[in-house]
Amino acid sequence: MSLDVISEIEEAEAAAAKIRSDAKAEAAAIVSKAEADGKALIAAAKKRASEEAAAAMKEKDEEAAAKRLEIIQQTKKETELLTFMAKGRMDTAARFIRERIVEG
Repeated sequence: MSLDVISEIEEAEAAAAKIRSDAKAEAAAIVSKAEADGKALIAAAKKRASEEAAAAMKEKDEEAAAKRLEIIQQTKKETELLTFMAKGRMDTAARFIRERIVEG
């Protein structure tokens, strides 16, 4: 073989090795970028989920507070009604007790 052919073969082998090396480096860069992008997407999804959960909790807390106030107001109204009804029956109850125990 002539030196020119051997030289061409060596150049081709060197070029092929460089192509393989460049391809490996490019593949590694693609994998690295994909991993970083994936991690960023996961972090963004976690943050979004956390914010949505916090908003939902705040909404439910506000609903619970409103319901609690509603129940307190209803209980006060019922207490006032029962107190009013009890005062109206107090004289009757006192007469009944006096008749049974005192006059009995």
